Amino acid sequence: MDTLPDGTKVPHDYHQDCNQCLLIELGKNVIDMTFYAIVPSVGTLMFMIAGFIILFNARSGNSNGVAKGREIMKNTAIGIAIILGSWLITNFILKSLAGDQASGTPWYEIRCRTDGIQGLLNLPAGPTETGVVPPAVPPAVPPAPPGGGAQCLQSGLNLCQGKAPQGCANTSCNKYAAMANSQATGVATANVLKAFMEAESSCDISKTGGNSYGLMQLTPPIPQMYGTRCGMSKAEVDGIGQAWLTNSANAEKSICIAAQWINAVAASQCGSSIRNLYAGYNGGTNGVKSGCAPSISCAGQTSCSGEPMKRWECLYDDTAHTQCNGGTDILKGYNPTRNAATRIMACVVNPGF
Repeated sequence: MDTLPDGTKVPHDYHQDCNQCLLIELGKNVIDMTFYAIVPSVGTLMFMIAGFIILFNARSGNSNGVAKGREIMKNTAIGIAIILGSWLITNFILKSLAGDQASGTPWYEIRCRTDGIQGLLNLPAGPTETGVVPPAVPPAVPPAPPGGGAQCLQSGLNLCQGKAPQGCANTSCNKYAAMANSQATGVATANVLKAFMEAESSCDISKTGGNSYGLMQLTPPIPQMYGTRCGMSKAEVDGIGQAWLTNSANAEKSICIAAQWINAVAASQCGSSIRNLYAGYNGGTNGVKSGCAPSISCAGQTSCSGEPMKRWECLYDDTAHTQCNGGTDILKGYNPTRNAATRIMACVVNPGF
């Protein structure tokens, strides 16, 4: 784990905590190793040993030795037969009574939902290894403010559910797929980088928006903080500006810098959910005025993550809930962040490139 100049801890990777299902899966893996590796290896070795004993003693005329070799061979064969028979009987009984699992997966294939990045992002599960998409659990909708409130521009927007009606990728994205894959690290997986790229610039490296530029819509201070982590010299980092960020020759380095920034956001008060990662990426990570700070206007309410509602999630700019954050302008306040966060939640499951 690296430490930034401000003391922030940045994880390199994501570890899944152990749970009961994983312990069962571990036991199943031990049985598989025994059945598929140890039994064949040890059985073959014992047959070879028995054969050498028989051959050696037969040449010397030692009938007791020959009998000993035959006994080892017989016991080895019986042991293997018992193990194989036990498996066949168990398999026959279970398939006769219950059949395979609903997804078509055999009963002996144990697959724990360890969440990984899927649970990390608070998203419904995607396609399984068998290609079957399990039904999604309806996401929790943030509670309405006590006593009602003004109907804001995004009053009907579910901030806990991914939504990308226009799709995610376009033809411009394909050339950046390998770069995103190679620069993925920690929480900033390849799909996360791709989803951010799509939401920020629609994969257009020439895009500018306010003080943000390029493929990942970075402001110059961010590359100057993290550029050296991506193999850049101090002189190159100090010279980063709009021209550098919108230059296609620097696309992969921009993606690398974005990955480092995303991991720093995850280690801040924003946490690791994709919704808050994006809010921190755009609105800052620390301080009472950052997008991830607890909301004063929505104090007492909780988000779908079960935490106190953050500033970017609250639709209001006053505790009476009469003033809408961003008003009726989709480009003001946290309105752009809320729209993009829901798009990223959808696109991170299947970026499309």
